[in-house]
Amino acid sequence: FDKTRDYLSNRIKNISENKKIHGITTAVILGDNSGLTDEMQKSFRYSGTAHIIVISGMHIAIIILAILKIAEILKMGYKAKYITSLVILSGYCFVVGMTPPVARSYIMGVIYLVSKLLWEKAEMDKSFWIAYIGILFFNPEQLFSLSFQLSFGAVFAMIYIYELIKNEKDNFFIEVLKLSFIIQLILSPLFIIYFGTMPFLSILANMVAIPIGTVMIQFMFGAVFITALFSRFDWILKIILNYLVEIMIFYVKLFEKIPFMQVEINSLGTVIFILLYLSCAGAGVIFVMKKKEEKINSEKIILNIEKVEL
Repeated sequence: FDKTRDYLSNRIKNISENKKIHGITTAVILGDNSGLTDEMQKSFRYSGTAHIIVISGMHIAIIILAILKIAEILKMGYKAKYITSLVILSGYCFVVGMTPPVARSYIMGVIYLVSKLLWEKAEMDKSFWIAYIGILFFNPEQLFSLSFQLSFGAVFAMIYIYELIKNEKDNFFIEVLKLSFIIQLILSPLFIIYFGTMPFLSILANMVAIPIGTVMIQFMFGAVFITALFSRFDWILKIILNYLVEIMIFYVKLFEKIPFMQVEINSLGTVIFILLYLSCAGAGVIFVMKKKEEKINSEKIILNIEKVEL
């Protein structure tokens, strides 16, 4: 695995314009942030977009979807494409190293693939609890790990709260806004407890960072795969990669200049403000849930009336 990791690191170096690009690409692909400057890491943290440059569930999901898409293009059979995805995902995670965040994302990814392989159906809530209980069974100390709490807190917000207000008719940016808001709402207490700060306006940064970051991450993985097979394309990959990363950095630096991206909890007034914010946010979620339930009930009543008339 070390030789494979070193090989990938060299390939990343070949398609990186400079140390800055190499550092971010290595962090995204191999989970190694040693090439990131303290200033760069601080910028991502302050803007609330640090999840873009660490291996997380988002990265594992992109890998799985990419492999499945390629398998479909190659017209692989149903079981073959999921077995292939499982093998490649396992190999990748062992190469980058089974750190706690990678292990958690890997377990949920494996549960999803195995579920699709055996039952052709995957229920994310069951995958969530199997991963949660399984990790704590083998390592109970993870319960007190901040990364564990943040990871499962975010997934819990997506599965159990975001789904209540999700609307397929809304456009992509509205859905990103709602998802970011829900995750921020759920994770705010942890940020207050551990850091004495709250990511107040990072929801705005993520509306831009998530779409750009998704494209950037997809290209990074694709570029490393292509350069591993055809080094003659390194020059064009370098140009595109540099362009995407520079756009990401530009927006992160832009949001870094905006005040109140992170609110420090250092006074009673601030605490009261945060509590009011959380109360209003919670009330908003409940209101939306009730409106959605009323809409569903109204549609059912109309449908029943139409059936009776027929």
